[in-house]
Amino acid sequence: MGRGSSEERTCVPQSLALGQQYTSLGSQPILCGSIPGLVPKQLRFCRNYIEIMPSVAEGVKLGIQECQHQFRGRRWNCTTIDDSLAIFGPVLDKATRESAFVHAIASAGVAFAVTRSCAEGTSTICGCDSHHKGPPGEGWKWGGCSEDAEFGVLVSREFADARENRPDARSAMNRHNNEAGRTTILDHLHLKCKCHGLSGSCEVKTCWWAQPDFRTIGDYLKDKYDSASEMAVEKHRESRGWVETLRARVIRDQGQDVQRDLAWNRWLRPALLRAGTQHENGEAQREVPLHLPLVLLRQLPGVRAGLRRPYLQVDWKSFGRK
Repeated sequence: MGRGSSEERTCVPQSLALGQQYTSLGSQPILCGSIPGLVPKQLRFCRNYIEIMPSVAEGVKLGIQECQHQFRGRRWNCTTIDDSLAIFGPVLDKATRESAFVHAIASAGVAFAVTRSCAEGTSTICGCDSHHKGPPGEGWKWGGCSEDAEFGVLVSREFADARENRPDARSAMNRHNNEAGRTTILDHLHLKCKCHGLSGSCEVKTCWWAQPDFRTIGDYLKDKYDSASEMAVEKHRESRGWVETLRARVIRDQGQDVQRDLAWNRWLRPALLRAGTQHENGEAQREVPLHLPLVLLRQLPGVRAGLRRPYLQVDWKSFGRK
C-alpha cells in the first residue's frame, strides 16, 4: 500500500490537527459543526462545553508552538501544513517518537491552557482548586488561587482521547502518549507563595498550587523523546479474538537517528521512550524498556509484567467502538 493511500491517511490523529481555521476560536463565536475533523464524541463535547473551547484551541496552538521550539534546527522541525487537516503532514502517519511527542505536548497544552483559563476566571464552569492537598507548613498558610490542573487534565482527556477508541495497539499508544503529556502537568505543579508583613519582613506567607512555565513541560518531554527505543506490534489469538501487544524490540543500531531516516526516505521507524517504574515492593526506581512512546512515569492498569519485558495488552471490552 502506498504512502499516499486514503486508508493510511486516516491514521493521522485529526483530534490534534488544528490549522488556520482554528486560529480565530479565541476571538470569534464557535460553531462546533464547522470545525473539521471532529468525531461525534468531540462534537458533543464542543456543544456541551462551548465556553471552554477557545481554551482547548489555545492549548493545541501552545503545544504546536512548543513543538516548533523544541525541534528548531532539526530536519523535521514541527512544520505545519496550513491547508490540510493533517497539519503535520505524513510525519504523524506512523507510530514514531515524533508523533509521540506531538500527542504528548498537544494534550499537555490543552490541559495547561484550560487550567490557566479557569484560574483567571474566564469560565463559569470552573475556577480555582479549593482542595489544597495537605495541611499548610510552618510559616505559611493556604491562600490565593490554586490552579485546578485536575480539571484541565479531565478536559484534555475527554476531548483529545475521544478519537482514540479503537481496540488496537495504535490507539492505545496514542491514548498513552496523551496521558503522558497530561501527567507531566500534574507532576510539575509547585507551590507559589506571597509574603506578608511589615516592610516586606515575610512574617507570614500565603501559598497556592501553580503550574510551571510551559517551556518546562516542553523541555521535560523533549528529554524523554531523546531517549527513545524501538517497539514492535505482536498479534496473537485469544478466545475473544485477535489481540495486539507492543513489546520492546532489540535495536541493532543504537546510533540510528530518526531525523536522518526522514532525510533519506521519509519513513520513520517506530519508537518508544524509557521511563523509571516503581516496583510494588518499594524498591528504588530503575530504567526499563516499556511499551509505548512517552510512557507515563508510573504503572498503569493494563500493563502486564510478562516473562521478560513489560507489555501492554489492549482491552477490547474497555476500548470498543463507540
